[in-house]
Amino acid sequence: MVDDENWAKIKSETKRRRHGENSRYEAVFRRSDGTVRSVLISGAPSFDHDGQFEGTVGIVLDITEQKKAEEILRESEAKYRSLVEQSMRGIVVAQGPVPHLVFANAAMSQMLGYSPEELTSLSPQQIVTLVHPDDRNLFFDRFKDRLEGKPVPSTYEVRAVRRDGRLIWMELSSTKTVYNGQPAVQATFMDITDRKNAEETAKASEEKWSSLAGLVPDGVVTVDLKGVITSVNDAFLRLTGCIKEEIVGKHFARLPTIRVRDIPRYLKLLGPALRGKLPPPFEYSYVRKDRSIGWAEAQIRFLKDNGKTIGFQAFLRETTERHQQAEALRASEEKYRLQFEEALDAIFLADAETGILLDCNRAATELVGRAKSELVGKHQRILHPPEEIMGEFSTSFKQHLKEKEGRILETQVITKNGEIKDVAIKASVFELGDKRLVQGIFRDIAERKRLEERLSALNIHSRKLNTAGSMEEIYRLTLEAMGKTLGFEIAFFMVVDKDMLCLVDHRGYPENFSIKLPLNGTKRGVSVKVAKTGRSINVSDAEKEDAWVEFIPNIRSGLVVPVEIEHEVLGVIGVDSKELNAFDERDQELLEILALHAATAISNLEHAKNLEMQTRELRASQEKFRRLFMNNPEASIYLDVEFHLVDANPRFLKLFGYTIDEVKGRHINDVVVPDNMMEEAKRLDETAEKSYVYHDTVRKRKDGTLVPVSVSAAPLIVEDKLIGYIGVYKDISEMKKLEEKLRIVGSLTRHDVRNKLTAVAGNAYLLKKRFAGDPDALECLRSVETAIRESERIFDFAGAYEKLGVEQLAYVDAKKVLDEAAGLFPDLKGVKITNDCGGLTLLTDSLLRQLFYNLIDDSLKYGEKLTQIRIRYEKPEDQLKLVYEDDGVGISQDAKPKLFSEGYTTGKGSGYGLYLIKRMIEVYGWTIEETGEPGKGTRFTLTIPKTNRDGRENYKLKRNVSTIF
Repeated sequence: MVDDENWAKIKSETKRRRHGENSRYEAVFRRSDGTVRSVLISGAPSFDHDGQFEGTVGIVLDITEQKKAEEILRESEAKYRSLVEQSMRGIVVAQGPVPHLVFANAAMSQMLGYSPEELTSLSPQQIVTLVHPDDRNLFFDRFKDRLEGKPVPSTYEVRAVRRDGRLIWMELSSTKTVYNGQPAVQATFMDITDRKNAEETAKASEEKWSSLAGLVPDGVVTVDLKGVITSVNDAFLRLTGCIKEEIVGKHFARLPTIRVRDIPRYLKLLGPALRGKLPPPFEYSYVRKDRSIGWAEAQIRFLKDNGKTIGFQAFLRETTERHQQAEALRASEEKYRLQFEEALDAIFLADAETGILLDCNRAATELVGRAKSELVGKHQRILHPPEEIMGEFSTSFKQHLKEKEGRILETQVITKNGEIKDVAIKASVFELGDKRLVQGIFRDIAERKRLEERLSALNIHSRKLNTAGSMEEIYRLTLEAMGKTLGFEIAFFMVVDKDMLCLVDHRGYPENFSIKLPLNGTKRGVSVKVAKTGRSINVSDAEKEDAWVEFIPNIRSGLVVPVEIEHEVLGVIGVDSKELNAFDERDQELLEILALHAATAISNLEHAKNLEMQTRELRASQEKFRRLFMNNPEASIYLDVEFHLVDANPRFLKLFGYTIDEVKGRHINDVVVPDNMMEEAKRLDETAEKSYVYHDTVRKRKDGTLVPVSVSAAPLIVEDKLIGYIGVYKDISEMKKLEEKLRIVGSLTRHDVRNKLTAVAGNAYLLKKRFAGDPDALECLRSVETAIRESERIFDFAGAYEKLGVEQLAYVDAKKVLDEAAGLFPDLKGVKITNDCGGLTLLTDSLLRQLFYNLIDDSLKYGEKLTQIRIRYEKPEDQLKLVYEDDGVGISQDAKPKLFSEGYTTGKGSGYGLYLIKRMIEVYGWTIEETGEPGKGTRFTLTIPKTNRDGRENYKLKRNVSTIF
């Protein structure tokens, strides 16, 4: 593949790479078919993790065609120079306006394959054929413009067709001249066919190079000697986010990827490179199109042509992530060092094998009272008193070596002057390089120890406070805690009593000392200030405190904290001292904890008293309820949330024939509800879960007999939680019997009286015939007939009223019932009745027909101009509206408020029709109102809830169907 000369070059370059140098050189390879190929070899050394040379990474680029193109270009340039030197350019002179040649030189003749004579004898049509068809418009338009003196580009290219048909490229320049006294154009032609071919070859070669560069993962940039970017690969564009047009053709110092502050550095690198000395690989930063900063490592190589440097080629490898990691590491190290030095806790770093101290922070030097120079290099035993040393190391050091993440150990350290301090040490063992290190964090816990001891003693006294049986005991225990656990010798306890703050107990004051301070502040007092604000006050110098009141001499400082619970100040506790600044934040914190315990003890004592009183009241209330429940004359029961019997009074047991043991724990429906009424009972249970229930029904005794009862029930709710139900069963057997008697008596009475009235009416009729000529007698007889009719209406009302609430409610077809009511009228007097109640089923009784009848009857009687009646329904949410309306004269505004009152009439009726309708719908649980407009008609709106009091649905809907009478 390689001859001796090229082999020597390859070995030489390989040797350079073993020494860490990159290389780029040309060589010649002979292929297996004998052909020779020129190649460009770029190589870089590759090293393993230990830095040993392991091979070469190389790129071999075939440049054979590029070399050929270069050779052709050189030949073309030689011909061009020869032509220039010998003035061998083709020259012609043409006149027009129809172009014809009047002169052509030998060079032109040679270019086109015609003799000069043949060229000048060509017709205009033949001259046109000398120019390529695609260039003819351009060529002859510019000839015409030049002949007319118009501006034309001085030089341009066209394609010509030789005599032999071969296509050649010509570069021409023309000027206007005069030939034989006539305007003419003189043009100079140069055959540039070879140059155009060379350019095409070079372009193809460049495309091949660009294709190869596009496969390289690193960015590749070529720069000419003026610093202008001549090419970039796709990897470079991906790095920067730019497009080719933003880079190629621009000076590197004006690139958007270059930071202005870095330009001097690059110019400094360019100077030696121009003198032949390439810089070593270097890292640089660049700006991406999105303005973010990236980092790359650059390696520069010369770009040569025939041994002459024509520019530079840079290979750029992305190092942003590596750079960021390095920066993060440096920042982390700096941050660690800062944290290490500024840490409040003492930190020591020691060799785990030898115990020698390697480093420590400022807090460490302060802890042991030694300078850093006195600690670093010394054994860690220097930190601990002799009793903490066991053999070569301290006991804590040995313990930490056993665990990679040691637990917190409490031990002691010794200072330079021999003071012993309690410390807590948290240590960790880790490896750094080839060393195993121990880092220990030391915290001075002397103050914490003292505080823990005081808190422990305080908690013991606080537990005693919780068992105190009187206020006096609370005062005493609080003051004992202040003295024994906190070390305060002069202490007092004051409580709020109405508008006064009174001393209730003290220590360190005269035995019979007593004081009362008004809370309005008329006598000042720091304690009063604390009681009013609920905030602690630490008086460091009594002479500088305006609110200070001197009770005993020589007191120079004091601390007072509130005793409060739920923002209510019950009193204050305080301590005094004969020294300045006797109390610090720790003292205040401990005293506030004690005050909180005292307040809790007072609250617990009051709560215990209130609880005892409430317990007595609850027991009395329970006993009262028990007596009311057991002695209730009506049958009463107590149910749990699942409707199981918890208790029943004697009246219930007697009414239904059970003992308490037979019913306790059973579901109430299983005890007293007949099988055929279970659905009704379940609906009542569902209603009772939400509200009060009252219902007349029938229930079953133990022996199977039925008893009519009125059932009432209500949920028991305590603190918004359902705990059960109370139910009462009232035996209404006697009332039912009495109602039956009254109904029978009323029915018989009405029947007999109606018979008598019939006889009276008959006699009145006969008398009217006998006294037909006597006006006074006839007037009296008409009055008798009117009284008879009114009496019959009253009997009709009584019969209907007697039926209210008697029948069991059932579902009936509203449209059918309305049709039946309308059919009771023998003559509707031409009034059209529209029944739009198709598909509506209502839960009612037989009185619904009477309701519709009464409404139609009133419309016919009082509507006057009446022509139509319409009954329809509407369906808002969770209810139904049944609307009855006519187009009569309507009802006046004055009459509307009294419309449904018993006995109200406008003088045309009995006064019981609308009253009866209202009572009917009340039985159903509906409401009624008249909403018509006077003069335009009557409108009665009956509002029907979704369910009735028993939980049953009041209505059901299907497809609507209308009927018109």
